[in-house]
Amino acid sequence: MKPDMRTSERKAWITAGVTLVVALVAWWIASDGGATTAAHTRAASAYENRIGPRPLAQQVAQQSQAIADTQEQIDELKAQTGVSRIAPFVKPRRDSGGYIAFLIRYLRQELQLRAQTFTIDERLGFNLLGTRPPPDHEADGWLNMLQMVTKALYLCSEAPGHIDEARIVSLTTTPIATGPAGRPALLHEYPFTLEVTGTLESISWLLVQLSSDERTQGNKDGDLRDWLVHIRRGVREAGYPVNEPEERSSIGPLIVRGFNIIGSRLEDHPISRLTVTFDLAGMHFLSDEERGEQRQQARPSTPRGSADQRSWTHRARP
Repeated sequence: MKPDMRTSERKAWITAGVTLVVALVAWWIASDGGATTAAHTRAASAYENRIGPRPLAQQVAQQSQAIADTQEQIDELKAQTGVSRIAPFVKPRRDSGGYIAFLIRYLRQELQLRAQTFTIDERLGFNLLGTRPPPDHEADGWLNMLQMVTKALYLCSEAPGHIDEARIVSLTTTPIATGPAGRPALLHEYPFTLEVTGTLESISWLLVQLSSDERTQGNKDGDLRDWLVHIRRGVREAGYPVNEPEERSSIGPLIVRGFNIIGSRLEDHPISRLTVTFDLAGMHFLSDEERGEQRQQARPSTPRGSADQRSWTHRARP
């Protein structure tokens, strides 16, 4: 009996057809009908139409340059608004307490020679902190505040018009750490209060000069630097070494946080006087090293035997 070749051939064609159909269906499912490719093409076209073709390496380089430019602008802003100690307000290597006590007396003497119409406090307001010189670990805070108080009283001695009284009514040598909660502080604020009685001309001039820096037109920081050269010379002649800052330093502006004005008329003066209480502060921006030390101190600690109990510390502006 001869085999039925037509039946076998028919079965073979049917099997091949089914296989082809299954393969086509699988390919269609896997390739989603070309939708992904089309979407990718449309997205690439829209991207190039919007910003043009940009190689990834070029884009990364431009982004890195933008970050560097931003950091440079931030550093420049810090230099304009921050305070960094200049000589003779740099901490000495030894006997910081004796150095600060002498510097206060000597600055008061020289400021009084400039202030012809009003009396300078014998201790430039530092009598508010007691009569003893500071210990070594508090010297930095005292010298920061002394530089700021010196600038304020120097400007009072330079004011046009007439100043009847200028005195420091409050100050602190303990900085206020300022920054975002839960992160290391960005800067330290040194607030103090200056009370001035004088003419409108004097008060208006002080309002401008207190918040001026070395880049402000008509500021007195250059004159103050020249005067401090004389002060450094006198300190050295008294036998105290004067350290120079290791980096570029800035006298910096004093931030006028607020002020209160009261008008009055004195019997001996036909022109009315204004008594102004200035709420001032200097800002010292912390270096990356100082912020790193704070980060180490604020690092969370995990007690033994407990992986969930953690103690977090942070500093925030009060």
